[in-house]
Amino acid sequence: MLLAICYYGFLILCGCNINFVFGQLEDQKSSLTFVIDDTGSMYDDIEMVKSGASAIFNAVLNSKSSQIGNFILVTFNDPDIKPATITTNEDNFRNALNLINVDGGADCPEMAMKGIEEAITASLPGSYIYVFTDASAKDYITFPRVKSIAHKKQCQIVFVLTGMCEGNSDPAYRVYHELADATSGQVFHLEKNEVRKILDYVAETVKSRKTELASKKFPPGYGKTFSYTVDDKTKDVIIAISGVEPKVDVTKPDGSEAKTKDIVKTEKIAVVKVPDAEPGIHAVKVGSKSETKAVVTGETTLNFQHGFSAFKPTTIKDTVTRPISDKKSYLAIELSNKDNDVRLKSVEFLDMDGNIIFNQPLYDVDRDFYVTEQTMPPNSMFKIAVNGYNTNTNAPIRRVSSTPIEPQKLLLDETVNRAATVTIEGEYTRKIKYGNKLQLKCKVNGYPQPIVTWIDENTGVTLPSVYAAVDLPYDYISVLDLEKITKTTSYQCRAVNDYGEDKKSVTVEAVTKFNILNVSEDTSIDYEFEGKLYCIIDADPPSHVIWYFNGDEIKDNDDVEKSSDGSVLTISTMQPKYEGKYTCEVKNEFNKKVFFINLSMSGTALPKIDKTATIVHVKRGQNVDIMCSVIDGIPQPWIRWSFKRQFEKKFTEVSEESDIYHIERTDIRHAGTYKCEASNIIGKDSHEINLIVEYPPTIKDGRKFVEAREGERILILCEVDGVPKPEVKWDFDGAVIKKSLHRQIYRDNSLSFEASMSTTGSYTCEATNKLGTASKTTKVVTYVPVSIEAPIQSKLELIIGNSLTLPCQASGYPKPKIEWIFFNKHKDEKKLSSSDASGALHLSGVQVDQSGFYFCFARNTGGSANIAYEVEILAPPSITNLVSSKAFAVVVGDLVLRIPCNATGNPKPTITWVKNGLNIAAGTEWHDIEEDGTLVIKNIDDTNEGLYICIAQNSIGTDSDIFKINVLQYPKPTSVTSSEYVEVGKSARIDCDIPHKLTDILSWYKDSRIIASSELVLNNIKISDDGLYTCHVSTFAGSTSATKRVIVGYKPSFITEEDEHMDFSEGREAYLSCAATGEPTPKVTWWHNGKELDKTEQILHILSMSLGDLGRYSCDVSNHFGTITRNFEISASGCLLNMQTSTSDVPDILSIDLRNSAFDNIVYIPKGETIPLYCRKGFVNFPYVIVDAICVSDSTLKIKDDIISFSEIKCK
Repeated sequence: MLLAICYYGFLILCGCNINFVFGQLEDQKSSLTFVIDDTGSMYDDIEMVKSGASAIFNAVLNSKSSQIGNFILVTFNDPDIKPATITTNEDNFRNALNLINVDGGADCPEMAMKGIEEAITASLPGSYIYVFTDASAKDYITFPRVKSIAHKKQCQIVFVLTGMCEGNSDPAYRVYHELADATSGQVFHLEKNEVRKILDYVAETVKSRKTELASKKFPPGYGKTFSYTVDDKTKDVIIAISGVEPKVDVTKPDGSEAKTKDIVKTEKIAVVKVPDAEPGIHAVKVGSKSETKAVVTGETTLNFQHGFSAFKPTTIKDTVTRPISDKKSYLAIELSNKDNDVRLKSVEFLDMDGNIIFNQPLYDVDRDFYVTEQTMPPNSMFKIAVNGYNTNTNAPIRRVSSTPIEPQKLLLDETVNRAATVTIEGEYTRKIKYGNKLQLKCKVNGYPQPIVTWIDENTGVTLPSVYAAVDLPYDYISVLDLEKITKTTSYQCRAVNDYGEDKKSVTVEAVTKFNILNVSEDTSIDYEFEGKLYCIIDADPPSHVIWYFNGDEIKDNDDVEKSSDGSVLTISTMQPKYEGKYTCEVKNEFNKKVFFINLSMSGTALPKIDKTATIVHVKRGQNVDIMCSVIDGIPQPWIRWSFKRQFEKKFTEVSEESDIYHIERTDIRHAGTYKCEASNIIGKDSHEINLIVEYPPTIKDGRKFVEAREGERILILCEVDGVPKPEVKWDFDGAVIKKSLHRQIYRDNSLSFEASMSTTGSYTCEATNKLGTASKTTKVVTYVPVSIEAPIQSKLELIIGNSLTLPCQASGYPKPKIEWIFFNKHKDEKKLSSSDASGALHLSGVQVDQSGFYFCFARNTGGSANIAYEVEILAPPSITNLVSSKAFAVVVGDLVLRIPCNATGNPKPTITWVKNGLNIAAGTEWHDIEEDGTLVIKNIDDTNEGLYICIAQNSIGTDSDIFKINVLQYPKPTSVTSSEYVEVGKSARIDCDIPHKLTDILSWYKDSRIIASSELVLNNIKISDDGLYTCHVSTFAGSTSATKRVIVGYKPSFITEEDEHMDFSEGREAYLSCAATGEPTPKVTWWHNGKELDKTEQILHILSMSLGDLGRYSCDVSNHFGTITRNFEISASGCLLNMQTSTSDVPDILSIDLRNSAFDNIVYIPKGETIPLYCRKGFVNFPYVIVDAICVSDSTLKIKDDIISFSEIKCK
């Protein structure tokens, strides 16, 4: 008999009558299912079930908290099963029991798993299934599929066995234990006459919902202990023990023995009840002679349902009971708690032994509904436990899932190909508020896995969606998330696989509204009071409100503010500027309304000023008050003053806001028109008052000294100020000036006349009014401009060394100042001084560089004048060559020879070259004469040798110079500029140290003969090629030579072959040879064990070998052309023992000659030689004080029959 309890509500029937579950409803009922073996041997068992059926029905009918919704009966034998009987009526169920026909059973194993599968399929989720049989399961191989179906429906399976076919190890028998463990069930072994007793346990179980408090397995034996916790949501506790001669004792939280009531007690079963268990930790001691299993359940009003989903669920209906293997999913928990006094905090994932795999926090989604973050569930079978607390008492609460959970895997048996089918979850027409989100779900069944797409039927566009498996291998779900519903359209879910396709559509209507709730009419607001204008519309999609004032859109400021949705316009302080026409425009995507509101303001009056006073008089320096009397205005006007001076057009605002404008110590700058302006928000009024400031005359400072050219018109200003207006008069050197033709006095009091020598003197302007007098005097001086007497001759020539006077006779008043400036032919400027009072310039012993222009400048206050002389100084020629030698050596074949002949003189000299009494013609293929007189001799040969004369001539005289030319067949060797190494037998290019180009002539010489007329390359080099090489480069600018030393040689090579390994023999002589030849002679460097030796001989001679000579030797033999190396090794075939140590545990050597330890505490022992070793307190390794050791090799010794390293031999 099998009992299964499935808490996850609604079922969808698929092919092969297998259900998958999306969730469990809160009031979900379960089935009480009996699976009975109806073979002949089960007659007594069935009779027992019949007799106990009434008690079970009564327990269900009399309990208000029982979850049993129907009763199911399934019978099986081999090979048949009968269809399930499903009923809620006791008589119908009893009739079904009475109709069981026991028959068959010749062979022991029966088709038990087939009967259990039929029972699970027929049962409601979360059912109890009791299996009654006395045989093993012939079809135990179907266990994986049966377990999977049981997990899908969260059923508990209990086996009541009254026999078995084989022993405990028979897989056909063990499958009952495996299925019971996998479904939180049990296996009870009974005698056939005890079956009636187990029905009492069934009746107790189905009275109310239970929660598992503990489940343990123990090996054979007694005194096994464990504990369970009872909380205030748990009442009666039932402890079921299975095993041979089971025992159970319960201890309450206070340590006292708990009262228990026996429900079932047989040789292999013990079921006790702890009525009204106290909250706290209870201790249980159990045991039996066989393997013991203990299951503790408690009657509770607090349970939970769980579910997994690839998408974040909003209800438990969005989930399935088993996650997909290796896929992250959300875990949802729905709490069944009528008192609403429990809050959950976390959920634990447990292995089948109750150990925590990992923990996840729970987050509130809705009342008593919690969800974790997306997580990867375990790959193997597991349980979950939720943890929380009682919100009234803070007492901890814990509940464990009723059955284990096994992830879905593909696939436990053969799959069946199915055409894709589509089901839309929810209504096929949805009305959604505009702008809201919507999630559409499309459930798909089929195999192979269908391809699912969502299509917007209005546009034909394929939309992005999320797709996940729900129950492998057939059931899937596709989710379409619509972020914002803005229109009415239909969405099609289409599923396709290899065996067919299906599609369903759902229509989504966007619901809108536009209701006018409150719109202001024309209104007014009192001055400086707050007022509001309303434009409130209830709209969906939300409307957008725009306010306009006199046609312009309104922006928020300090006085005007719009509500967050724009529906209320608040004027915090009413001002005249806010009077006018307001427009409220409300619109969304579907509607638009415009409303007009006229707003006015009241409670005001225009300002008014008393305008009686118009002029105010004051003396400069006195104080004055200018009054502005405001006689009306609401609200109270504010005062603003502005000011403009006489003749100004615009007023300038001043910083005064009172009705009295007070001026301390008045000054001229205060005189003018003052305007008082009174303003309020309604308007303004203004009044102007003239302020007249009286003060004595003043005359503006002007020029006190005037210079004028004779005949020039003079104007002397007399700018007078004063109030009242002063009277003005002029006098000249004390005499009053009357207006005449020669002297004119203008209306601005200025005096004008023509300058002459008689007008020189002092002129005074005097101004007078009632407050005083002022005057100003100007001195006038008349001047005569400069003039210079023109020279008789302005262009002069003079022989070098003579003297010259240049006159400069100037006149004018005041007396002019004379200045001379000289410009030479290079236009360099030089200032000179006059030589006498007349202004003349005297030049003595003139030179050629004094040729040029001489300017005389004469200046006074009236201006300046100047004259100019051009002076030319004549000189005979003079040759000024800068060459160090007048003898030139050239080589036959040189392109050119250049002989300079630089000459000075005025006029410029003419250059002529002469050889052998004959003039040399320029511009031929042999000669050229350059602009500066340089002679260019081309294509040098023997005929060019001889004397050359340079002659310089002009109209004043002649000069000459002689040069000697030697023509050589090869260049003279120069000092060596560089050296170059070349190797015998190879080729090498010898580079000339003189920079040159391809167009230059390059020649190479050795031993006074030419060897190359281009770049020099030596091939198959021989020792005889060693020596000095001269390169000669000839260009059109000249010729140059350079000498280079070429050194010929070859790299070192050893003269003899040598044995590079040598055995060490103390005291013996040794020779290490690195004899070698090479050019230049090679140098030798010796090394010993990586350290350089102070030896340079080609043969290293060791007079007498010692331990210090052991090791590796090498020699490096090198010259400019390379290096060769030879290595030698001197090694010992005996033992080398290191006697140096920082500790005292090294043994002594008794019979060794001290000569052997003369090098760095290293002792040498010949191979095979025996030495005695001594330790005063004995050896760690050997039970002796003295031992004989034989040298093997290196530091290895043989002692007795042991081979041991010397470093391992230690003294005590």
